[in-house]
Amino acid sequence: MRTAAAHPTDTLRPVTTAARLPSPFAQPPAGSYPTGYAGFARGWDGAAWTGEPVRAADAPELHLRHPIGHAFTRPSLYIAVVGVVLGFFVAVIGAGIGSSWVAGIGGGIGVAGPLVAVCLAVRSRLRIGSLHVRSAVLWGAVSGAFAITVSFYAERALMPFLPAGSMASGGPIEEITKLLIPFLLLLLGPAAFKDPRVGVWTVVVAGAVFGIVEGALYVGGALDDLHSTTLTAQQIVQGDAGHTGYIYLTRIWEELGHVFWTGGAAALIWLGAHRRGRAFTGLGALGLVIAIALHTINDTVIAVADLDLFGIVPLLGIVWIVLSYVLWMRPRVRMLVPPDALGTVAKRWRPRLSKRMRAEATTGA
Repeated sequence: MRTAAAHPTDTLRPVTTAARLPSPFAQPPAGSYPTGYAGFARGWDGAAWTGEPVRAADAPELHLRHPIGHAFTRPSLYIAVVGVVLGFFVAVIGAGIGSSWVAGIGGGIGVAGPLVAVCLAVRSRLRIGSLHVRSAVLWGAVSGAFAITVSFYAERALMPFLPAGSMASGGPIEEITKLLIPFLLLLLGPAAFKDPRVGVWTVVVAGAVFGIVEGALYVGGALDDLHSTTLTAQQIVQGDAGHTGYIYLTRIWEELGHVFWTGGAAALIWLGAHRRGRAFTGLGALGLVIAIALHTINDTVIAVADLDLFGIVPLLGIVWIVLSYVLWMRPRVRMLVPPDALGTVAKRWRPRLSKRMRAEATTGA
């Protein structure tokens, strides 16, 4: 069923609050738009939603209904599946012939599939193409490469000062380094990087690049001495190929965390900056702290508990990554989905209304 995208209407309440850090592109233009829920409109300042939703009798309910099997028409699904399958065979072959380089390349291919799929999904939902900021991908890639390099050596340098096998340093170091260059662009860079969607997109790319390289290093064996649970896994899984396959499968979902944790933090950092007119805000600091906490819990609690409870099938890790997406990243990033995308995204990706307003929209009260 085809649905019309959201559009401004003359009868809806005009926007009265201008952004202190306006988007240089203002796409869509500032105005009052349907929220996607029947009877409610909200102001859009050209870069983010502003103010509270208000009653608007002519604001339609925007439905997204796809036919059964629509998911199988999405290129991102095939990118993820092909990447995982191809990478697995390359990694296991590399382990079988004793080549850590080949195994690492397989690991990189495998984790790249789902990470690229996530990037494409975020790009589509935030309408990044309409902003015409191609340099965001370049800066995101540079940020990811910078972060993985600094993290690799910084975590090694801290190993003598931590309990044997501890991964407690990973969360703070990796989250801060992934955000550092994008935040400097927000603080000192071109006006385009003050746009919340551009900022989040840059960080998502950085997280994906970080995850791809880290996945390759783990599968190739370069990081074995950093991860105590890897050594335990070697005792559980017999043979180099089997061990490589185990590490490969864990990295497939573990590396998604680098996009989910940091992406959620980026949404709060850039929204806080946009609303307050300054880069340093309490909301942004809160986002960073939560991302570090989620990452650290994953590295120090979830990974160890998985091996103790489930052995070679680390179910807790999968659940933790899913929850990081559903309860952390998506609720933050959905607040940046622009008006012209509301008719093409699922309801769970619309900016959230209060419980009372959702009830009114449902009942038509």
